[in-house]
Amino acid sequence: MKDDFEHSRGRWLDQDELRAKLTGWGTNRQGHAIRRKYRPRFEQRLAADRRRPHHKEIWRALKDAGRIGTDLSTDQFLDRLMVMGITAAAGDGIGVDDDGIKNFTDQAIWFGQHLGLKRPSRDLEFRVGAWAIDLLNDQPFAIDKDGVLTLPLTPELDEFLNAVVEDGICNNASFFPSAEPPERWTQVRKGGLPPSNDWARESLISGHRRHAENAVRKAISAGKMQPVLDAVNSLARTAFRINKPVLDFMRRREEPRLHKLSVKADALAREGEQRKLEWPERQELANLKSELTVWELDMMVATHLAGQECFYVPLQIDFRGRINPLPFFNFTRQDYVRSLFLFDRGEPIGEEGLVYLKAHVAATADGNKWSLVERPGNLDLDSRVAWTDANLEPLCKIGNAALRGEDPAQWEWMLQPDMADTLVTFAKPSADIVETSCGDSKREGISDPYAFLAACVELARALEVGPSFKTRLPLVFDATCSGLQHICAMMRAPEGRLVNLTKPATGGDHVVLHTLEGDAIDAVVEPDGPYDFYSIVGAVVWRKHPELRHFFKDGNPFDRKIIKRPGMTYGYGSRSGGWQATKSGRYRPKGMTEQIVEVLKDRGQSTKDAHKLAKAAYDVIEELMPAAKTLRSFLEKISKVYTECNKPMRDTDDVDNGAWRKTTANFVHSSDACHLHMVANATAKEAIPLATIHDCFGTIAPHARRLNEIVRQQFVQLHENYNWLEQVLASAKRDLPKSVHNKLPELPQRGDLDPSGVLQSFFAFK
Repeated sequence: MKDDFEHSRGRWLDQDELRAKLTGWGTNRQGHAIRRKYRPRFEQRLAADRRRPHHKEIWRALKDAGRIGTDLSTDQFLDRLMVMGITAAAGDGIGVDDDGIKNFTDQAIWFGQHLGLKRPSRDLEFRVGAWAIDLLNDQPFAIDKDGVLTLPLTPELDEFLNAVVEDGICNNASFFPSAEPPERWTQVRKGGLPPSNDWARESLISGHRRHAENAVRKAISAGKMQPVLDAVNSLARTAFRINKPVLDFMRRREEPRLHKLSVKADALAREGEQRKLEWPERQELANLKSELTVWELDMMVATHLAGQECFYVPLQIDFRGRINPLPFFNFTRQDYVRSLFLFDRGEPIGEEGLVYLKAHVAATADGNKWSLVERPGNLDLDSRVAWTDANLEPLCKIGNAALRGEDPAQWEWMLQPDMADTLVTFAKPSADIVETSCGDSKREGISDPYAFLAACVELARALEVGPSFKTRLPLVFDATCSGLQHICAMMRAPEGRLVNLTKPATGGDHVVLHTLEGDAIDAVVEPDGPYDFYSIVGAVVWRKHPELRHFFKDGNPFDRKIIKRPGMTYGYGSRSGGWQATKSGRYRPKGMTEQIVEVLKDRGQSTKDAHKLAKAAYDVIEELMPAAKTLRSFLEKISKVYTECNKPMRDTDDVDNGAWRKTTANFVHSSDACHLHMVANATAKEAIPLATIHDCFGTIAPHARRLNEIVRQQFVQLHENYNWLEQVLASAKRDLPKSVHNKLPELPQRGDLDPSGVLQSFFAFK
């Protein structure tokens, strides 16, 4: 922990020193802290000096220069004088002679030159500067034997500056969440951070996109952005606390694995001192160092936050409206970070809350090897609760084990058993083993083990205390392939049933899916279960391409993991990609090919011909989702016309020849963002705590049912009352010259899907 903090301390000081070199020591964070602490003392000295008759000429010169005269200008002058004093006293190159030695005369002239006097003589500059040095001759400053202003590092000042550094690290938006609520965003460059972070300046819009900032600035002034600001501000002012039992369990469990990684990294580093490492070895070493560094930083931040009552996560948006956290440590991170978040505000769980907590426990247990149902997350609400009740004993035991600080190793059989020593028998073709990116391709089991552990800890506590137990755990509802859900809702596409926009078929029904080429594949819907779009795509690829079946794990045609990311990103405009040559002569994967390569590498499989699987999956998705293909073509044609006219579409700054490829992604991401804004504002009105990850929404158990209703209602409201594509086309006709209107595409025809079916489909947001 100490080493972790020292590492961050060094980075913070490096940033502070760079700022001091660029703009002076008085302008960095330590300089500002000194100014704030000692300002009242110098305010009194300045007021007393003004009453001295023998300094009238100096005060007259300052008044003529507009430096004093009003309360505001005098306050600004004092701040300027103190910043200059800190800069001159702490900096090495100010007030020095030709030999680089500081002396009183040169230092006084430097002060006189930089206090903004009007056409002063050298003599007046010197006298004003000497007066300034004399005025600053009080703690924390001092004048040495040569009359030079210095800033001696007394024990008091040393202790104060150390506290400033530690506080600066802990309140650095790039490292830590904030201990106090951030100020509300009111303009692009106003708000967003706590008042104590007055040295930092963040933009509401990430990425420093000038055109986007200007557009948002105008929209805020016109009042059009208020719902967005309300959503960001309400989420940013949600207080959290650290889940201490999960943090302690996690550190003990991961210690042996991290020790192995550290030993491996050290061995590779030593090997690199003896010879030049091969490219795969260098890449492996870089990955090991990165994983270890990120883990150390996360644990350092989590341990620090665990000592606080609560913390907040400052937020901003990107140019598409998607809400993103400023700190690296945030709820949108991977399982081991996300599972450490609890809401600070707890409420009695009640009977209904306990039902939803049990359902959440089941949803987090996907991939387990010790129950009769390997993916209980595919069950409906009642069946999830029944699954938890049927497995209550082991679930409470592992929860209590974390609370008592027991050895995590004895519970590995529940979390991620070593499948190399375990014989797995698939009960049905749709069974799925979820792997984790833990550095060991043989470790399989529960996909999010720490979310599962956190749920079990909360369950054990709730059952022990009863309905009065104050629950704080976020229970999450995740969209089913949200990109395609938005597209199908916009297009009223009947294939929206494949992403659960409609109520599922009757349990046990055979659903025949027809492709555009006339092929058909049978899929069985489990009792009141969801459509699993990724598994369906995989099954079609498996059937149509026997030469690619070796990519499917254990020959399972419903291997959803190999297809999940391509299926998910298709809705955001992703292509099949392929292999691209780099300047070094190597080839790297792009698009869906890259996504498949990552899974194959995790599994230890060959990546040869991965691009063929990506192309096959891409083609099948287009067959199953014709509306998505139509919408993407419609948007890209419009974007190309904008590009020809050298104009950006309203959702992007780009006007280059490749901008049209990003249009679908930006449009669908904006739909996700709009839905999230609507949900955030609706929950804020009902005082429901909310944590989000773009298309995933979480709250405490007593509000889980209501949040689930709000998420569906807002989705329907977003799509039921508007024809978004009609508005896009109308906007293009307003923006572009009439001479190019004939190049714009026709408005796509919509199907007969009723978006309100989402209200009855449990698995749309499960």
